Amino acid sequence: FEQQKYRLKDSKAKIDSYGGFFEVDKKITKIKELEELSQVENFWDDNKAAQKILQETSGLKKWVEEYQSVENHFNDVN
Repeated sequence: FEQQKYRLKDSKAKIDSYGGFFEVDKKITKIKELEELSQVENFWDDNKAAQKILQETSGLKKWVEEYQSVENHFNDVN
């Protein structure tokens, strides 16, 4: 068990070192921007553009949630 715990800590360190690569904070900021955009009164005037924005928001949210889930699992090990 200790060896597995060490491997997980090592993997966590590697993931943390790639933090800039994953740009999680930028993705979270982008989600907020897109959500604000979707609240604009004439958002649905261009249905295709609106759907594209919602799809992008959904994809970013899913990615961030999965990243945070992995990060939480690593934190739980400690």
